[in-house]
Amino acid sequence: MIRDGKTYTEAGRAIGRNRRTITRWMGDESFLNMLHGHGVLTAGPLRVRAAVDDVLHDLPTEESWLWVSVPDASVLGSLVVDDATQLRVAFIPPERVPFVRGELEQKRFPVLAGERTTVLVPDALSVLQDQEALELLVRLGSADPAEAFRAFLSVWRFRAQETMDIRVLGEGLWPAQELFIEEIASHPHVYALKARKLGQSTIACGYDAFVLRFRDQNARVHLFSRGERAALELLTAIRFGLDQLPSWLRLPAVRTTMREVEYDAGRNDRRLVVCYPTTDAVAVEATATHSHIDEWSDMPRPDVVYQSLEPTFTAPGCTSLIVTTGAGPANPSADYWRRCLAGEGLHRPVFIPATARPDRGEAWLAEKKRTMLPSAFSTEYAITWQDAIAGTSEFVFDSRDIDAAGTDFYGLGPAKPRHKYVKAWDIGQARDATVGICLDVTEEPNDVVAYVRLRGKPYPVIQAAIEQDAPRVPGPDRAREERHGRGRARESQYCGA
Repeated sequence: MIRDGKTYTEAGRAIGRNRRTITRWMGDESFLNMLHGHGVLTAGPLRVRAAVDDVLHDLPTEESWLWVSVPDASVLGSLVVDDATQLRVAFIPPERVPFVRGELEQKRFPVLAGERTTVLVPDALSVLQDQEALELLVRLGSADPAEAFRAFLSVWRFRAQETMDIRVLGEGLWPAQELFIEEIASHPHVYALKARKLGQSTIACGYDAFVLRFRDQNARVHLFSRGERAALELLTAIRFGLDQLPSWLRLPAVRTTMREVEYDAGRNDRRLVVCYPTTDAVAVEATATHSHIDEWSDMPRPDVVYQSLEPTFTAPGCTSLIVTTGAGPANPSADYWRRCLAGEGLHRPVFIPATARPDRGEAWLAEKKRTMLPSAFSTEYAITWQDAIAGTSEFVFDSRDIDAAGTDFYGLGPAKPRHKYVKAWDIGQARDATVGICLDVTEEPNDVVAYVRLRGKPYPVIQAAIEQDAPRVPGPDRAREERHGRGRARESQYCGA
């Protein structure tokens, strides 16, 4: 049980002993021999080979150990186990160094007190004799999240979409990318509203891999995108980068399917990355330690998708990252963005303008503006977040109109005496939504006071809703039906309260 990370109290309770007894046993060399198995225990600088008389006997174990002090990256000692399948590195803070060094000098296995560890392949022992590799590992395993992620990007390779060549992401980061790294490493939930071609999706995939490889034990990373192909592309990018890590930093894949990959990170530590295509709704039973939602605004019914994922977002210790372009001011993603700006959402809003790339100056912007439709240009290469959520020319209302509609409005509510109301229905067919709305037309500007939305409902259900006086406002004094188009009905009603 102690090998598996249980506390002394838990282990003692299981065998009918108290914690003090277990503590006493931990000072007994024969018990430590059973606990840590057959290996070579050395103190001081790393020695891949050691004297035969330094061997600890009894039970075999699958892990070699290395104790490293941080932040100076000096080796305190090692336990080299015959035929080990993993090397576990423990990062020891300055205040714990004297204890660990003393235990190693006495040929006792130092019991950890919550220090971070990471698992490597056994061959990493020889690589870590190089001080530069050891310093990189210390940054990866013990630095603050932003610094550790930057260290990871220094060895993270990706295939560039435009040129298809393989690059190291951490080489030559732009200031805007540095800002994005700081945000996602410093805040558990980030909503990145983006312009095109700023590298944010690439960095997001790198962060997914960092979580899986170094941040979390028993990591479970969920990837969401619209459609099978887009979801599989995210998974492929992460698998590619993990396979391109230096060989001593890779984890072995123990199970691979079309939509998920499982990695072995040592005793009782399995790490899983899974991709999910989204349709009208997505339901995920398992809780993730990290979720990446790509192009959220382009998913069907983004609000339903968010509600399905909300329990995962808010689980203890979980993080999430939404990366999306805008899809119009009435899209649920735009509504949630405004809520996040107002401090009412779970996610921290982050917008980086299209000009954040060093190669995008005034001349570049002018050329793009000349060759694109105005609405498409302002959305694809947005300078402000208002441009980013505006959408293209297919939308009837731009974001300024939507924002203005929320100024000095009465809001939804019951009918008021001596006010005049108009109810109207836009009756949809097939998968189109049917919408009923009630306006207060007593004075300008008119206000929406009630509405109902029926998606994909047959005509009898719609007729029943109309007859039941939905939306719930004062009943009609007079009603009339109009015919528009090829047999599609629109009904309006005038009501006086």
